[in-house]
Amino acid sequence: MSIPLAKRIHFNVYGIKELSEKKVLPHPISFFPYEFGAGFSYDINRHLKIGTQSNYQYNSIHKKWEWFMGLGIVVVF
Repeated sequence: MSIPLAKRIHFNVYGIKELSEKKVLPHPISFFPYEFGAGFSYDINRHLKIGTQSNYQYNSIHKKWEWFMGLGIVVVF
């Protein structure tokens, strides 16, 4: 879900749950089957965005929840 705060600034919130429960040894299909996140993005123009995010995800290898921070650039074709 993206909530516009200004003409070019958005607040983004999302959540993911991996639907597949199949596991292949030695690791599951996804290392992070549960993930929640939020962040801000800025539209430079129609085809370019930059943003920051903070995720809280379950690491199925270590069997614990952990934080992940990120910075990204999105190019839209």
